[in-house]
Amino acid sequence: MSGDVEFLDMEDGAAPAGELLDCGSPRRRPAPRVLLAAATAAAVLAALILRVPDGGSRQAPAPPLPHPIPVPPQPTLTIPGPSPFGGGNVTMTFGGGRLFALSATRLGALDPSADGTSGRRSVAVSLDLEAQDSFGLVWNGATRSVWVLPLFGRQPGLLREYGTDLRLRRTVPLSDIAHAGTVLDGVLYVSTSSGISAIGRTGRPRQLPIPKRAFHRYGAFGDVQADPARHRLLYVTYAYSAYLESWSPRTGRSRVVRLNVANPTLAVVAGRIWLAGFRRSAGVLEQLDPDTLQPVDRSALAPELGPGAVIVDAAQSSILVRSGTDPAPLWCLDARTGRVRERWSGPSGAVSGAGRDLFVATTSSVRRLTVGGCPG
Repeated sequence: MSGDVEFLDMEDGAAPAGELLDCGSPRRRPAPRVLLAAATAAAVLAALILRVPDGGSRQAPAPPLPHPIPVPPQPTLTIPGPSPFGGGNVTMTFGGGRLFALSATRLGALDPSADGTSGRRSVAVSLDLEAQDSFGLVWNGATRSVWVLPLFGRQPGLLREYGTDLRLRRTVPLSDIAHAGTVLDGVLYVSTSSGISAIGRTGRPRQLPIPKRAFHRYGAFGDVQADPARHRLLYVTYAYSAYLESWSPRTGRSRVVRLNVANPTLAVVAGRIWLAGFRRSAGVLEQLDPDTLQPVDRSALAPELGPGAVIVDAAQSSILVRSGTDPAPLWCLDARTGRVRERWSGPSGAVSGAGRDLFVATTSSVRRLTVGGCPG
């Protein structure tokens, strides 16, 4: 996609209008950050032959691989503003080849592969901003729709389902305050203060019969993620410590482990489970065993992240990570190995995308990142 990107306005239930938003002149691209230190050259290992008691010999084990060489920051491409979604912070999700973005006043969609105005549109949305602290977006590929979730409000809100044409399909009232959402096997699952609810293609939310733990209290449920390869949900619960739990809607099988990590964030990519957070004032970025949910591998990026690591999004074969204290740098990690594949410098807004279509939002613009080594 090249050139200015504009969004075509249309009212709810109306055909696309014939006028384009005035997006203004292109913004200047931000200069890349200077790397703090040069990469250390890989040392050449001399071949050492160790004598063993039986008179034979064997080669000494090789030392661990050196720290991954830092990837120079890449510049960003700006989708000219002002933001077509209205003012305020923007939340985003990517699905069906489209970027969906939501502000306090508008829901928009961008098809990066479309030419002209056909792939750029937005509609006005009416959100209860007084009762809700924030909102989230969840893509459902089975129904080709995007859900708007009211999050962390002072009272339960309304779920809204929109089609790819941004026409409102239905609203579903929640019975409790929502914390997070995900889609598994075509069903929307929402974690609430009292548990996890399922929302199918019809009907009202249904409370799941997940195991009741002794430490479960009202408000204990946090993030929830789908693990499609194993047809199960992974969700975080809180007491004096954080816990990671799994539950399968098909079999009812469950598991719970205590996390030795504060402020955990999760991502499941191509069957790989990644956990981020901090431990003893140091960043944690670990891959978990899918059966035991215990750490089996660690990313060498963790020490670079200071006192905290945050997974901000997951693509098809990578995870996107930021520091908990400096949100400007953004790293792309290979979900299989945990190695750094690419790094960008700012901005620090919401991130979403897939493949070579990665976007980052600010309060005044939406930017498309130039992708080089990130596997997508």
